[in-house]
Amino acid sequence: MPTPSDIATGIGAIWAALAARRQAQVTERTLAQQNETTRLNLEVDLPTKLADRLESPHFLSRRREAAKHLIDNALVEDDAMVEVGRFNRAAFDVANFYDELGELQRLRALQAESVWASLPSRSGAKSGHRPDDLRRVRAAKSCEGRDLDRE
Repeated sequence: MPTPSDIATGIGAIWAALAARRQAQVTERTLAQQNETTRLNLEVDLPTKLADRLESPHFLSRRREAAKHLIDNALVEDDAMVEVGRFNRAAFDVANFYDELGELQRLRALQAESVWASLPSRSGAKSGHRPDDLRRVRAAKSCEGRDLDRE
């Protein structure tokens, strides 16, 4: 027969287990909220950092160099494309930027909506370039000294 002391110990152990379970639930909720806050901060911060990188003077010059390489080597008359034997280093840099962006989306560090909302509007992609823009650039045959992203 259990003594009153044994019963009190058992009841105390049950209450302690319930309190520990409750604390674990609160901690789990708190960690979930912190995780969501961190994810949202990253979702806001990453596109901003990527846009800053995309607009940096160094990367802008890389983009211009890559565009010039493709205009000179890949694009021909009548908007037809030919196979490019090889990319130059600048074209690799630009392609790697977008590859990294795609990887961040695949890992769900970024959602497509946040990328479309931040990067294209800053890079000029939303400006609706017309087909005659490319013809104008081809006719000029020179990208040097011109800020094609801002036109």
